[in-house]
Amino acid sequence: MVKGKIKAGKLLAAENKIVARTPSSTATTLSFSFQYIDPAHAKFRFSGQTAVYFCKVLKRLKDISSLTLLEFTTNRNASLKSHCIVWDTTSEPEGFTHFNEQFQSVTPYQFAITRNEHGRIHGFFIGNVFHVVWLDPDHQLYPVQ
Repeated sequence: MVKGKIKAGKLLAAENKIVARTPSSTATTLSFSFQYIDPAHAKFRFSGQTAVYFCKVLKRLKDISSLTLLEFTTNRNASLKSHCIVWDTTSEPEGFTHFNEQFQSVTPYQFAITRNEHGRIHGFFIGNVFHVVWLDPDHQLYPVQ
């Protein structure tokens, strides 16, 4: 027996492939996309926010990613504050104006980052994917009257 040598193992052909699994359609949880984020909007710029703010955003996205679409849209939790956006009652009555007609017809939603301190996230769903459009740390969509 030779000391100090480790014999290489053999890889089976199936072991070096990733096996795709079909997720259960009844338990598909939410995911998030930033494909349509609008960082240039005058009211919803977030470049000046602190690392603490973005840590709160990421924690909230992580927590919400355990919910299904049905749980999110029917949840009346006071800290989540998820609901449809009614554009006529906001500071942006025309809605997501930078989108084409197809996206403008999609129901917009919002939810709270924390109970009251860090503002809201506004966007829309396509399937179980929430597309983030605006980060609203200063509550600019629904300003205090």
